[in-house]
Amino acid sequence: MVYFVDSGSWPRVHAAGVVFYLQAVFLSGLAGPQSLRLLAVMSFKGINTYNAEELQGLYLEFLAYLDEARVKWVRVGYLRRLAGLGSQMVRCQEVPDVEAVVGSEGFPCSRDQQKPRYVVSHPWMSPAHPDPGGEKLQKLVEQLNLLGASDHEAVFVDYMGLPQHDAQDPDLQRLDGESRWPKPGEHPAVRTEAEELLFKRALGSFEKLYSVAGVRVIVLPMSGRLAAGQDYMSRGWCFLEFCLAYSFGNIGNREVDPDVERLCGIASDLKANTVKGFRKAFQRTHFTCSGDEAVVLRLFEQTLRKKAVVRRSLEIV
Repeated sequence: MVYFVDSGSWPRVHAAGVVFYLQAVFLSGLAGPQSLRLLAVMSFKGINTYNAEELQGLYLEFLAYLDEARVKWVRVGYLRRLAGLGSQMVRCQEVPDVEAVVGSEGFPCSRDQQKPRYVVSHPWMSPAHPDPGGEKLQKLVEQLNLLGASDHEAVFVDYMGLPQHDAQDPDLQRLDGESRWPKPGEHPAVRTEAEELLFKRALGSFEKLYSVAGVRVIVLPMSGRLAAGQDYMSRGWCFLEFCLAYSFGNIGNREVDPDVERLCGIASDLKANTVKGFRKAFQRTHFTCSGDEAVVLRLFEQTLRKKAVVRRSLEIV
């Protein structure tokens, strides 16, 4: 199966690793230095195909990543109970241990086997909380029901799966307004130092959740509920996640949600699973954070090295 195709003569590069690099590029914002945007375009030309053996190797790396970052998967039954109470999503730190599965627990050893897991791609409804009114939680449960998910299966939602600040805390909002955001562990509403470390580890390979993992992705575009210019496909992170899931055949709810099927049609028209199409389309997206050029350059070099390491390890075996 071909995931990304390019007719250029660039060397084959680790697709997930390239996107790992692209995260940092995207975090720089489209208004960032021209060198970053150029580097993003150049790096994407290196994406090509992978055989089954390579994908299995990357899948095993993904399982190790889940354990290292202690990524949390919330049980479907818990989400159903929250939705039944008319509640909103809770922070990762507030999810009861009994209602979650941590790391790679419950995953099969083979990438080709069915996985009792789902990953959610969604636009945050506000800067302080992804779903302050609880309507997205209701939509998620609706999609899980349509997909026949059991209570014991589990879901990754960034807000519930990775340590979060409590941005709804009034005192933290006051400090933020005064440009005095606390350091990790200095305020009860911010991540502790240990939580900050796990968060950074998770973000470092975040793209694997939507690509090489082969996990079903539930897309929640929340059409008609977002302000003009803030729709799902105009947001950089959402667009990246969608294109990865679309290109790797991981979108799990396209057949049960007309909005998601419509987005797949848009991606097809844009040829967003090709280098040229993605490059053109992502120029219309926007990002809210800024990145560091030195970090981007390091990640790019690391990406090239990683592909060589994958090749050598397969040759040794």
